[in-house]
Amino acid sequence: MLFCCSTTSPLATPAAARQVNVTAPENTERRISGAREAFDQALTVCGVELARAGGRADGAPRRAVGALVRAACEAEMPPERTLAVFKKMLRTLPEVERLPYESRAALTHELVQLAIEAYYPEE
Repeated sequence: MLFCCSTTSPLATPAAARQVNVTAPENTERRISGAREAFDQALTVCGVELARAGGRADGAPRRAVGALVRAACEAEMPPERTLAVFKKMLRTLPEVERLPYESRAALTHELVQLAIEAYYPEE
């Protein structure tokens, strides 16, 4: 199964796979390292936006989740890993921890669903 990140991968097609420059792995490592730093920054911004929203998933938090998924794609992180890191971040937010269990579970479900939809947009 392909996810949105794979469409930007140089290995997305067999023809492209044959054209990949395998002589410069340090460039790839540097690019991915920078992309991972961008992902960490996007995760921080996402947490800040969710904290500001006080348990709502609309507006800025929705955009922040989309930016987080785009950063994960650039960092070539698999969706499972991205969602695990995202859910861990959610559990540590005081604004989310304070919510009653049902509200916290509903918010987590809604935000995870947003992230999944960003990974697998309808065509």
